[in-house]
Amino acid sequence: MKNSPTPAPLFFSMTYEFLESYLPRQCGRSLHTVESYRDALSLFRRYILDVLGVSISTFTFGEWSRECVLGFMKYLSTHASKPSTRNQRLAALKSYLTFAADKNITLQSKELEVKRVPQCNVPKTEKEIIPEDAMAAILKQPSNSKRGLRDRTLMIMLYDSGTRLAEVLGLNVSDVAISGDNPYIRVNGKGSKQRIIPISAKTAEHLAHYISVYHGKDAPMTSLLFYTIIKGVIA
Repeated sequence: MKNSPTPAPLFFSMTYEFLESYLPRQCGRSLHTVESYRDALSLFRRYILDVLGVSISTFTFGEWSRECVLGFMKYLSTHASKPSTRNQRLAALKSYLTFAADKNITLQSKELEVKRVPQCNVPKTEKEIIPEDAMAAILKQPSNSKRGLRDRTLMIMLYDSGTRLAEVLGLNVSDVAISGDNPYIRVNGKGSKQRIIPISAKTAEHLAHYISVYHGKDAPMTSLLFYTIIKGVIA
C-alpha cells in the first residue's frame, strides 16, 4: 500500500514565529523592519482573499508560485504603490520563504521560485538642496538663548552631514571627533549599521562651542549629544 503524500503546510502557518521570533531575535531586525514585513504579509493576505478568492485557512505553500507573486506585484502597482515600496514587499515575501524553507526542506523549490522574481526598476531622482541663502535665513530663526544655541547647532549638523534627525538625536558625545584636522561624527543608522561622516571645520567649531555650554569638560562620553530636560529628566 502506497503512502499518501504529505499535504503542503498552510502558507500563513509560520507567520507568528517569523515576525515575533525569527526577525527580531535571530536576525536582530529593527522594530521598523518587522512592522514593514508584517504589512507586506498583511497585504499579501488581502490579495489572496480579495483577488484570488481563496481563504487563508486553505491557502497552502502548494498553491504558492512565481505567477502568484507576479500577480501580487501587479496588484500593488494598481494601488498607487511606488516601485521602491513594491520591492520592499517582495523582499519581505522572499525572506519569509527563506525562513519557511529552512524549517521545511520540501519548500526549498518554492523559495527558489520566488528568488527568480525580479525587482522593479526604481527611477533615480535628484534630491533638492536648500540654497545657502535660504539656509542662512533658517539658521537665524533660533534665539540667542541657550536653547536657541542647541537648536541652531542641531540644524547645522543636519545640513552639513545629510543625516536623518533620528540619527543625530541618537549621537553620544563619544560619537563626535572634532579635535583633529578631519572632524567627523559616527552615526548608527538602520539595522545598527555604523558609518563615519565627515563634517566641515566650521561645523566642528559650532559643535565645540555647543559642547562647552551643554556638557562642559567633564561630561560622560556616553551622554546624549543633544538632549532636553523634561520634569528634571534628561531625554
